[in-house]
Amino acid sequence: MGEALVEDVDKLRSYLRRAVGDAQELRERVRELEESAREPVAVVGVGCRFPGGVTSPEGLWSVVADGVDAMGDFPQDRGWDVEGLYDPDPEAHGKTYTRTGGFLPDLPDFDAQFFGISPREALAMDPQQRLMLETSWEALERAGIDPAGLRGSATGVFTGIYGVDYGPRVGGGAAGEVEGFQLTGNYLSVASGRVAYVLGLHGPAVSTDTACSASLVAVHQAVRSLRSGECTLALAGGVAALPTPGMLVELARQRGLSEDGRCKAFADAADGTGFSEGAGVLVLERLSDALRNGRRIWAVIRGSAINQDGASNGLSAPNPLAQQRVIRAALADAGLATGDVDVVEAHGTGTKLGDPMEAEALLATYGQGRDGRDPLWLGSLKSNIGHTQAAAGVGGIIKMIMAMRHGVLPKTLHVDRPSTHVDWSAGAVELLTEAREWTTEAGRPRRAGVSSFGISGTNAHLILEQAPDARAREDAPAPEAADRATGQVSTDTAGAVPWVLSAKSEHALREQAARLREFVAADADLPAEDVGHALVTTRSLFDHRQVVIGADRDELLAALAAVAAGDTSGLAGAVSGVAGPVGRTVFVFPGQGGQWAAMGRELWETSPVFAEELRACAKALQPWVSWSLIDTVCGGPEAADLEDIDVVQPVLFAVMVSLARVWRALGVTPDVVIGHSQGEIAAAYVAGALTLEDAAKIVALRSRLLATVAGQGSMAGILLPEDRVRELIQGQESRIGIAAVNGANSTTVSGETGAVEALVAACQAEGARARLIKSSVPGHSPLMDRFDGRLQEELGRITPLPSPVAIYSTVTGDLIDPLALDTAYWYRNLREPVQFAAAMSRLVERERGGAVVELSPHPLLVMNIQEMFDTTPGATGFVVGSLRRDEGGLDRLYRSAAEAFVAGLAVSWEAAFPDSGGRWAELPTYAFQRQRYWLNTPAETTTASTSDHPLLDAVIELPGDGGRGGVVGSGRLSLERHPWLAGHVVHGAVLVPATVLAELAVWAADKAGCDAVEELTLETPLVLPRTADREIRVVVDGTRAISVHSRGAGEDEWTRNAVGVVGSGTAATGGAEGLAAWPPAGAAGVPFEDEYTRLSALGFDNGPLFRGLKQVWRQGETLYAEVELPASDGADQGRFRIHPALLHAALLPVGLGRFVDTARPEGWLPARWTGLRIGSARPDVLRVRLAPAGDDALSVTLADAGGAPVGGVASLSLRPADVEQLTELSFDHQDSLFRVDWVPLTVASAPATHRYAVLGGSDAVTASLGQDRAVFTDLGELAALDGEIPPLVIAGIERADGADTPADAERNLHRVLRWTRTWLSGERFRDSRLVVVTRDACHDEQVPHPDPAAAAIWGFLRTAQTENPGRFTLVDTDDQAASWALVPAAAATGEAQLKIRAGRVSTPQLVRATGASGGVPDALGSGSVLITGGTGGLGAMLARHLVARHGVRRLVLTSRRGAEAPAAAALREELTGAGAHVDIVACDVTSRESVAELIAQVPSEHPLTAVIHCAGVLDDGVVEALTEDRLDAVLAPKVRGAWHLHELTRQLDLSAFVLFSSVASVLGFAGQANYAAANAFLNGLAEARRAEGLAARALAWGFWAERSEMSAGLTDVDVARMRQQGVQPLSSQEGLALFDSAVSVDEPVLVPVRLNLTALGALASPLLRTPAGPSAGAGGQASTDLSLAQALTSLPPEEAEAALLDAVRTQTALVLGHADTGRIGPAATFKTLGIDSLTALELRNKLAAVTGLKLPATLVFDHPNPAALAQFLAARIIPDPAAGPQSPAGHLVREIEGLGARLEEAFLGLAQDDQATISSLLGELQGRVRSMASAGAPAGLADQISSASAGELLALLDKELG
Repeated sequence: MGEALVEDVDKLRSYLRRAVGDAQELRERVRELEESAREPVAVVGVGCRFPGGVTSPEGLWSVVADGVDAMGDFPQDRGWDVEGLYDPDPEAHGKTYTRTGGFLPDLPDFDAQFFGISPREALAMDPQQRLMLETSWEALERAGIDPAGLRGSATGVFTGIYGVDYGPRVGGGAAGEVEGFQLTGNYLSVASGRVAYVLGLHGPAVSTDTACSASLVAVHQAVRSLRSGECTLALAGGVAALPTPGMLVELARQRGLSEDGRCKAFADAADGTGFSEGAGVLVLERLSDALRNGRRIWAVIRGSAINQDGASNGLSAPNPLAQQRVIRAALADAGLATGDVDVVEAHGTGTKLGDPMEAEALLATYGQGRDGRDPLWLGSLKSNIGHTQAAAGVGGIIKMIMAMRHGVLPKTLHVDRPSTHVDWSAGAVELLTEAREWTTEAGRPRRAGVSSFGISGTNAHLILEQAPDARAREDAPAPEAADRATGQVSTDTAGAVPWVLSAKSEHALREQAARLREFVAADADLPAEDVGHALVTTRSLFDHRQVVIGADRDELLAALAAVAAGDTSGLAGAVSGVAGPVGRTVFVFPGQGGQWAAMGRELWETSPVFAEELRACAKALQPWVSWSLIDTVCGGPEAADLEDIDVVQPVLFAVMVSLARVWRALGVTPDVVIGHSQGEIAAAYVAGALTLEDAAKIVALRSRLLATVAGQGSMAGILLPEDRVRELIQGQESRIGIAAVNGANSTTVSGETGAVEALVAACQAEGARARLIKSSVPGHSPLMDRFDGRLQEELGRITPLPSPVAIYSTVTGDLIDPLALDTAYWYRNLREPVQFAAAMSRLVERERGGAVVELSPHPLLVMNIQEMFDTTPGATGFVVGSLRRDEGGLDRLYRSAAEAFVAGLAVSWEAAFPDSGGRWAELPTYAFQRQRYWLNTPAETTTASTSDHPLLDAVIELPGDGGRGGVVGSGRLSLERHPWLAGHVVHGAVLVPATVLAELAVWAADKAGCDAVEELTLETPLVLPRTADREIRVVVDGTRAISVHSRGAGEDEWTRNAVGVVGSGTAATGGAEGLAAWPPAGAAGVPFEDEYTRLSALGFDNGPLFRGLKQVWRQGETLYAEVELPASDGADQGRFRIHPALLHAALLPVGLGRFVDTARPEGWLPARWTGLRIGSARPDVLRVRLAPAGDDALSVTLADAGGAPVGGVASLSLRPADVEQLTELSFDHQDSLFRVDWVPLTVASAPATHRYAVLGGSDAVTASLGQDRAVFTDLGELAALDGEIPPLVIAGIERADGADTPADAERNLHRVLRWTRTWLSGERFRDSRLVVVTRDACHDEQVPHPDPAAAAIWGFLRTAQTENPGRFTLVDTDDQAASWALVPAAAATGEAQLKIRAGRVSTPQLVRATGASGGVPDALGSGSVLITGGTGGLGAMLARHLVARHGVRRLVLTSRRGAEAPAAAALREELTGAGAHVDIVACDVTSRESVAELIAQVPSEHPLTAVIHCAGVLDDGVVEALTEDRLDAVLAPKVRGAWHLHELTRQLDLSAFVLFSSVASVLGFAGQANYAAANAFLNGLAEARRAEGLAARALAWGFWAERSEMSAGLTDVDVARMRQQGVQPLSSQEGLALFDSAVSVDEPVLVPVRLNLTALGALASPLLRTPAGPSAGAGGQASTDLSLAQALTSLPPEEAEAALLDAVRTQTALVLGHADTGRIGPAATFKTLGIDSLTALELRNKLAAVTGLKLPATLVFDHPNPAALAQFLAARIIPDPAAGPQSPAGHLVREIEGLGARLEEAFLGLAQDDQATISSLLGELQGRVRSMASAGAPAGLADQISSASAGELLALLDKELG
């Protein structure tokens, strides 16, 4: 009984223990579930786009921290009728009473190619979907997460979004071109689904529409999903866009908009909301996961809640009680009290109803129980950027995250005073009317609430908390380390860092490099290693790849700058390429010959894996050698002699296998190995077929035996096939044998010395190349027979192992079983010929796409193997080396790895970086290459559309007798409505292609019941303005006559553009049956790739849509072509009978045939069509036949892709383009008035990171930049410096006291002229840039009183920059210390022109001036108007215009000759007859006394009210040819004349003071440095006068077509050069219209100029980088990613030189304005061709651009014809591998011979005294050289002679001879 009781008690105890344990486990599980349900969620990445140009969280912080109002005008790029949309009356239907909103710039633009989306689908996509794709990608990149690495993961996508109107109605007639894509393009669900699809995510993808609270609700849903484990990572946020103004119109009806478009949140002035666009995406992860994964945590979401208003005062009315409830629920979710939150980012829309209700809820919750000294702070982002709708909540989160990180609570804008509709005393809540520091109690993190309330009643509130501090991170588990099993490639002090970039296109790659360079340069504390590690671990890998390698930041940044500029020629630290499919990896191990002293030292010191393997080899070799392997490899004190074969072979074995270990550590492992001779031992070991011990024994004992026969034989290399060599050695087989066959014509022999020497002599006698090899050991010869048996005995048992790596044997010449590599095999390896060619050829044949790596200290087999790939059909493989002689470090190895990587081989670059220790490196996000994809929403009408033609808006059928009615079609053409038309530019005019008119005629004929256009003659070209539209009308009347008319805005009369006749029954164009067989039999292919370039040179620019030419063939005089319509944006492909761009492409081959004289410089345009028929097939691919049909005419036959007839033209007549007419028609004064704007540029802040020298003479420069740098008194002292000239040389110009500003200008310019000439003549400076720093040259807020003398320097040097790209940099400072400190970093950006103000850098660009009116301004007053230079040229023309147009009645006209000037009397008579009183006075404006006398003569009853200074002279010449006298002569009338007028009229009450300046001062015309300087002074004077409150306006005129006395000397080549700089001639009428517009614009300096930016030449100014020309979509010449220099390296030398000759002839033709390169003979001298100093410079610059070479200014004079120049360039680009470096003596001889040639050419043209002086000095120089024969010549003399012109010899020789 007792025992039973005890047993029961024990059972009870056991049960209780289990029950208690289970209960504890359950409690623990419940606790875990409760904690997981409330676990904080980390924000680990952020991406955003918001108004104000915000593209990053940092950008948003700049907006709010700086108090920026980001609201702006309605967008101009979306097809909105911006002017018609506005009406101040809130009741006006279809209108809105605000003009303002917050819009994203370039919303229509998207990188569809990046996301694998077709152009048609991109066009159909709601722009909100596009924003989410790009922003999600950027958010992940900022999180340090490779987006591609998430594929297949449980990542969720939660998107707040609501529907918008984009594009035509689904299924509507206007939607034809995007049918099939509109559903997915517009469904809200696809916004999240598409992100998940593109990234391959498997978590939830949910789109949420709760209106304005959508993004906050989406974040709430993501938090819940993460906590429940439904997803492990989430992308959450929202997006909003306004493709149409419909929402603004609707809200205007509700009176919900503020009139000024601003949100005045919680302000008494609140009057409604300003609506905006935006997108924001957060990357979210559970906090525990984020800490474990080592993420950078931006902030933490502690809690969130959502609820509904329910039945409130109205559907859209807020409910304060519901808002209170959602706040309390969020606090409960976070486990916090109201007092734990510091600030609330409110919904705060600025409405009179909503804001007080929201404030009431906040006061009732957060406002209670707080100390009044610690109130809840209240703000709203909407005051800065407006209401971003579905993106508002996530925008508020991002703002608060950034505020937490900066510890600042930014102010809310537009608050006149806190709203009086709120009882602020009800709680402790205060409005942030000023920014304040964000402080908290010690140890408590900052916290913020964020609210969003939707119009549907859905409310959301979220609690945000500051990110955990570093201590919390240290306590967290360390992130999982990368697998280091393969070892560490480099140490912390490796000295070489690779930066790996990739992109989906070449342009994106360059922009990515530019972004990275700018980003890193701006943060001097960012370690290069961290950047490199981040690049390879946090970024996706694409096919276009770039690796830059450098030892430090400067090297890496310089390499990035070169990559960004597309100039990597000669840059050792940059490797680029396009990755392709790669097959198996092959390791090749050569024999001996690649060794060099200390070949492994650098890797031993910097690469742990190399050192580890080398130590293992040393241990394995130790039993067999008596010397130190480590010392021998590294050049140590106990190094053995590498000349000994028993040393070099074991050493090379050890180096090769250690290199293999490094490659393995980089993730490159072999699939196949092959070895050459002794290299087979290393190959077998690396493949795993031999142990290290066996391999070491083989290589040591084998080489030991070879050492015993050293000196007993020789080897030779013979360039003959193996069979021929065997014939030559027949009968001598016992003395000599074939040692190796390395290629089809490369055979090595080995044997007794006498026999080898005799064979070499025999080969040389029959003309074969043969040479002895430096080797005293005759391996693989009959002399090896003695070792048969002995080697096997010494090796003993060798046990080969099975291997997964394929092994090719160079003994058998094919694959071999690893188990066959026994002792016997290694004797065969020693004795038998090396069958490398056979083995490698078989390997290449089987591995045609293989990646081959040669493992050696110097490449021996790379060239042979690459040749095998190149000559094997279908082979795409490649080969790289490892190290090179004297390049034994990681930098060389990384470069080799990079060469393989950019070709497609997988490389684990992360192994190149020591453990980063969790350090974070921020990187710029991907450089998307966006193009425009936009569908305008069709205008609504109460009736059905009456047009079925995409260019016409309405069609009316006209009644007629006998059933012969007519048709009228009307529409409006503009670049905004039809952007694809901007792609057809002819001589600067946007010309509607003739094919558009032809297609319209075919359409009209069909509408009129006809099937053909019998005749259509083109009359006035239909030219579109860039800023307006043109009405078009197409009419077919009852007589079958057709006409096309057009007119512009404000034109009363219609212009007839085409006229003709339509009809029926016209015979079909013959020949279509001949297009069925394709291409036609016997037709030969015709190259056409250069046709676009030829046309562009003629002035015909074809955009992307007009480049449909695919193939061309010729058969006799007939051409055949295949054309295809490229994918387009909004080009209505399917709505034309035949797309005009496709028909245009069909005519493009005309220039390839003999139909017209293609040598005519103006080019040809269609003039008359007859027999035009087009069927209804609507093809997008055509087969085309073009046949002669008379003089300047052809017939056109068209068929579809299958050969079925489509139509044709019986005869198309062509005529030369009328350039003058096109120029006149394209003039648009609103598009031709510009000003200089300054664009911010981010640069580094630490000058110490940049190499530069300082030129003394300026106290400010020396004091600011010369503290730790060498300061040189002049350039001569710098040139004498030993070593390399730094890349930057900084020289400053002090601002003078201003007592005599013209004299200051002359003095400064003389100094700059001396610097410039010295800089350009010195060969030592060729690779450096001279940075000239001015003070106060540019007017702005920091420099209210600019210095005209400094401005003149800018004009001068702008021309020097144009003539010599990359040689000069201009910097203007405000003289502040922070600005001076930035000069080196700013200059290092490579930007040509920079302004630094208060430590901020900007660059100039030309932008359109706004505010011009077309009326006649009353700006000249009612008194006398003085015009200097007024008796001729522009002055006389202007005088007539002022009288006729402006009503001026008193004129004072001056010139040097006054009334004696030609035509002065006639001018006076003409103006007097027009009602004006005219005084013509002789006056020298350079004389102050003369100007004072002139002004004193103006009668007081008609006081002077306007001055117009037109006087000036020209004396053009390149900078090197200018003298101080030539400079002063041009300065005087401009500078001194303007200054005298300024000083002598400043007390007068002038209405206008107009200075006629020149665009040369802004764009820097080549050859006009003196003229540019003079006019830049005028610009500076205008700004200085305006700063003093005086009237002033400088007009920097473009080129006037009407020649004046001053411009009479301009040649056609000069005009062509200006065209290539983007400047088109202005007619007199255009110029005068621009004058009227300019004087009505309130800007001190304006640039009236006609620009054509579609075909800028090599001399174009950097200011023309972004001004308005045709839209980007309009295109121009397609750029190529492959430079000429790169292309030439793949050609045989003869073909390369021929290609270079073609390039030289083409570029010469371009600079001379010839359309036909046939005019440029190879032997024709440049002098006889018409090349002058200016065209020589331009040709030099063009050739430098296409070759990537730095070329001397004397290039054309040193190489007098195209053939000689091509030979010179070929030697620079493709140096002869057999030629060694030129000796110093050879260099001097060449330079002296060149100098002699130039002397002979110029000597007779010199003055007699100069001839005598040069003769004397040359004699003295000869004597001096003789006396220096034993001491050596002065350094740099040859270089100086080489670049000196004959005109410079006096100065050069004088300097040399003292």
